[in-house]
Amino acid sequence: MFEVQADMHYPDLIRVQFQSRHSKMKKYDATVRFASEQQTVKEWYYTCPTGLRKLGCCTHISALLPHLGVNRAQIPDSHPLSA
Repeated sequence: MFEVQADMHYPDLIRVQFQSRHSKMKKYDATVRFASEQQTVKEWYYTCPTGLRKLGCCTHISALLPHLGVNRAQIPDSHPLSA
């Protein structure tokens, strides 16, 4: 379970924090940038060891993107990226 965080100062960014499965003390951040005009994914960044790939994405991002699409209605209506 994770919480989707939106910042009104940066309306094109969504941030999610994941707990490491290997260490209770370690958390990783996933940040996704949307192209506001089309509401499509523009780029992503993840702080896990494999998240900095030049090609493709890590499993965390590949799991997060469908979640953002399917559960988009949970983003507050006041946020520009809400459905």
